[in-house]
Amino acid sequence: MAKILPTLHIIRIFRVSAMSEDDLDRPMSPSDLAERVGVSVNIVRRLIREGRLKHVVISRKMRWVTMRDWFAFLEENTRYPGSDERS
Repeated sequence: MAKILPTLHIIRIFRVSAMSEDDLDRPMSPSDLAERVGVSVNIVRRLIREGRLKHVVISRKMRWVTMRDWFAFLEENTRYPGSDERS
């Protein structure tokens, strides 16, 4: 069941959405992404582990993600009030 993002997170999303194309594709660690978008690193790691957030496997323990992948995740998982869409 999808949760609606609190207003503070929506404000942060708009702030990071004003990025250049290079910034959108720059690889970063899960902790860097978590800090940038304002969620805990455990949430980012769980999304990667569950296969819900696209990422690049660098080594057994190292994964890289991009802001573009984060925005794609948000787009795919945003649910609107009153929507009967179930996934």
